[in-house]
Amino acid sequence: MKPALCLRLWLISILLILVLVGGCSTRSTYTADSFNSQLAALVKPYTFNYAAWEFKSLSHELSLTRLKVNKNAASDAAAVVSYFSGGADRDNQAVKDRVEKILAYQISQVLADLGIYNPFIGFHFTFPPVNFRLENPPNILIISPRDKIERMRDLTLKQAISPDEMAELESEIEQLNVSALVIPIGGLGATYPSFVEETSDLKFTVDVIAEEWLHQYLAFKPLGFRYVLDLLRIKPDSDMESLNETVAGLAGQEIGDLVYARYYAPYPQKQVGSSGPAAFDYNTAMRETRLTVDSFLAAGQVEQAESYMKQRCQFINSHGYHIRKLNQAYFAFYGSYTYSAASVDPLGNQVRTLRMQSSSLKIFLQTASGLSSRQELAKLLAGRD
Repeated sequence: MKPALCLRLWLISILLILVLVGGCSTRSTYTADSFNSQLAALVKPYTFNYAAWEFKSLSHELSLTRLKVNKNAASDAAAVVSYFSGGADRDNQAVKDRVEKILAYQISQVLADLGIYNPFIGFHFTFPPVNFRLENPPNILIISPRDKIERMRDLTLKQAISPDEMAELESEIEQLNVSALVIPIGGLGATYPSFVEETSDLKFTVDVIAEEWLHQYLAFKPLGFRYVLDLLRIKPDSDMESLNETVAGLAGQEIGDLVYARYYAPYPQKQVGSSGPAAFDYNTAMRETRLTVDSFLAAGQVEQAESYMKQRCQFINSHGYHIRKLNQAYFAFYGSYTYSAASVDPLGNQVRTLRMQSSSLKIFLQTASGLSSRQELAKLLAGRD
């Protein structure tokens, strides 16, 4: 199937699905109870309209299916680097369109080199086609109970929300005796094309593009499909969320490394953080914070946990970080990324072990995408010992 035709069919399919489901993509289904009705009223002014965004994007995406890039041309890599360096053409839509297509082509080529084409067997074309928009994604509202760290609700909010509006909305929701946090995210694969935050960090961008494509790829496999059922609350299972996010995150970083090595080796990556014995260890500090919070909550000391998190937020930020708010909802969100410092879940190391035991990234994805539970992963690893 020709790539342009494949892309058109995929875009139309996504649009039809969104129309059928009403553009709904949240972690909760509102019911008539008091909490949900109050929550619905509070978030209504900020809700992101999936269907409207897809309709707006469809004609633009279809018009770009004929846009070509110069295969393996050094000028393409130079154009991308110039764009991410803040060149004068950064606000030029035609330049941005070209950069998006170049990056999509480069990632598709690396996927093909790895033998990773699509979730199906025997077809050597990339599906879904790698397609994204360099545009700030919607914000995500995370709600957790106060007495434990758990993703109780995920709601997608519009992009244009000021910090003051975030704080006000969080405060209003917390009057319902929950922990709330509005989080700007780096990428979103629930739309097509996917959202990828527009930053000056090329490597970060490539990683996110690959990760969001993997979420779309996995949606056609048992692991991703069960994650979709969890998101829609048809069959809730928070383990599937953590497993899906971890697999996609680790594989996305690996693909990003390969893309950068192949196309951008002459251009040094940005160095983050300091080095040396006196350097502040963010991962250690965050993990210590999470463990202490868990101890407070397990003892029923909710107010003490919340006071401690405020103190730790100030302490971590004093070392050059910019965490707006540290609370139960923060850990509920970032804890699902089990390779992050905010997580104490052993699942991250288990997924890393599966990758190390796999002969290739393709084999890793084939194995991981067939998992239906964390118990199945543990059993698989135990059988290999």
